[in-house]
Amino acid sequence: MKIFLFGILLISYAVSSLQEVFPVGGRGQYALNYWQARAKCASLGASLASIQELDQARLNGLSHCSCGWLLEKKAGYPMNETKAGCGNRPGVHLCNWRETWDAFCYMDTAIANCSSPLGVETGEITDGQMTASSVYHSFWNERWNPHLARLHKEGVINAWMPHHDGRNQYLEIDMGSAMAVTGIVTQGARRYLANQFVTSFKVAHSKDGEFWRTYTEDNVEKIFAGNFDNDTPVRNSFKNPILARYIKFKPMTYQKHITLRMELYGCDIEDYNMELERKRAVRVTAMNGFGERIPRQ
Repeated sequence: MKIFLFGILLISYAVSSLQEVFPVGGRGQYALNYWQARAKCASLGASLASIQELDQARLNGLSHCSCGWLLEKKAGYPMNETKAGCGNRPGVHLCNWRETWDAFCYMDTAIANCSSPLGVETGEITDGQMTASSVYHSFWNERWNPHLARLHKEGVINAWMPHHDGRNQYLEIDMGSAMAVTGIVTQGARRYLANQFVTSFKVAHSKDGEFWRTYTEDNVEKIFAGNFDNDTPVRNSFKNPILARYIKFKPMTYQKHITLRMELYGCDIEDYNMELERKRAVRVTAMNGFGERIPRQ
């Protein structure tokens, strides 16, 4: 499939009917470190694709013998055929012999150009914008604060963990202004030798931080599937983009203890509205193509 983004023609391959993966490069082959690859995708209204998303795109036709950064902070490439020098078999092959690569980007095309990371991982969303219901701390003052809940956060204490496990716990993010949020990526962490992560969760949202709504699909509160280990990022997309300033992550079930690292994805409201107007214009143009016809005399 071909998609047109900001004047660049890209060949993309479906992950599902509304999700696409496409390769991009820097100036010259293998010129991007992880952060540059992340920024490159973000500049196109996209984010780095996961290994699972890349493999699904491969099953839908993507075969590309060139390594690119992925959401897992690893690099890889998809092949649909057996080819010497390209993994020698079909599948997604990982690359580990250098520190710069190209990138594979992911976009939810239900709202094109609105799948960029919103700044949790990088710190653009500041420590003060991340709060929680409670914080776990030991008697030697080991504190798993909410501002540690950043995707790929490293260190011995590298995630948010509440003082008590239960469904009344939450992590709240103030994005500073209203945004269109189209997805979330979650990640667990390891504490000592224990793998800890959230296995299911709900999402609530608010425009003013006072009145909250739980995200629903088909008028039912949505329970999202979470993580299955402590380190693999898992993406969930919102079928209906959330238009809000505040997002609240509400764990439902967990392994060992509630433990979270995360990122939000989407775009600002202006870009979201522009995309809606573009889609309306396309529909109107298509409808006009089926207008009345003058019968032959």
